[in-house]
Amino acid sequence: MSTTTTSPGMLENIMEAIKHPFEYRILAQYSVFHEPRRDITSPTEFATTRYNEPNMRKCWDLLDNTAGLYASVVKELDGDLGRVVSPGFPRNHLAGNLSLT
Repeated sequence: MSTTTTSPGMLENIMEAIKHPFEYRILAQYSVFHEPRRDITSPTEFATTRYNEPNMRKCWDLLDNTAGLYASVVKELDGDLGRVVSPGFPRNHLAGNLSLT
């Protein structure tokens, strides 16, 4: 005789889905229908993402590991804006790229 048990996290997710059904509907729509506009690992994007540099690759990986949906949004930002908004972006790169004249 087998018994199935649910993990506490799964039960919490079910309760949250019952309490906030529209939020889960939007998450489901996003995961099914979203098509990324940009691939930061593509060599054509290296000029703005600098993914080919070890420090920036680590920053992008840290963003992926810590931020979840926020990471998806940051990766969609055009040009250098994605690097500036990224919380893992080394501050000395930012200071070096700004001219305050």
